[in-house]
Amino acid sequence: MALQTLNSFLNLFLSSPCPLCQRTGQPLLCQDCQQQLQDCHQSHPSAQPVQTHRSQFPLTHWGIYAGSLKRAIAQLKYHNTPALADPLGKGLAKAWLQQQQSQETGSQKLSQRLFPGGSQPWVLPVPMHLDKQRQRGFNQAELIARSFCRHTGLPLLAQGLQRTQATQAQFELSPAERQRNVAQAFAIGPTLHQKRRQKRNPPPVLLLDDIYTTGATIGAIAQVLTAAQIPIAGIVVVAQAME
Repeated sequence: MALQTLNSFLNLFLSSPCPLCQRTGQPLLCQDCQQQLQDCHQSHPSAQPVQTHRSQFPLTHWGIYAGSLKRAIAQLKYHNTPALADPLGKGLAKAWLQQQQSQETGSQKLSQRLFPGGSQPWVLPVPMHLDKQRQRGFNQAELIARSFCRHTGLPLLAQGLQRTQATQAQFELSPAERQRNVAQAFAIGPTLHQKRRQKRNPPPVLLLDDIYTTGATIGAIAQVLTAAQIPIAGIVVVAQAME
């Protein structure tokens, strides 16, 4: 009886509230919030092309930036809940893998057609400026990318890109202001430089971010990569904002 009481006390003490509704969640989100988050998922057998920096790239997203998914991303970024990056990255990985499988041609998968020699693309999370990352404590895109790569098997280049300028928050700006805000704000990071020197025929890169809105941030990065003659395989994001 004493052992049962102790176990009950420990379970109560060790259980943490669901970050989206504050009810007890096991292991992270409660069942209701898991279902609401799953309801935000959009099945899409093929990645839609988006126009970025004079070129079109396939964009894979897990869901629409609204409802529980919007709350989950906000909780991750602004309320110090980095654990939410794991389920978001896992969901995005499943969406990307599903998209790859849906575009198989016979026994030849899309990844083999896009990437010569069957080499896997390098995943580059959109970087934060160091000052902002120190303030937040983490880069949410990098945490999501780590989960994404664990579940896809793709190689992660966490320092493949770097943000050289501290910029204003994009959500406060108009589409035109967003483009000016991030222009010349990015550069090739040390990891990508090193990997390209080591590999004779480096594969293309896959850009990963939490939200795709107007494409201004991705466009600024694409401009840097294009100037360095680094091909872009596609873009993967947890949520796409509705127009």
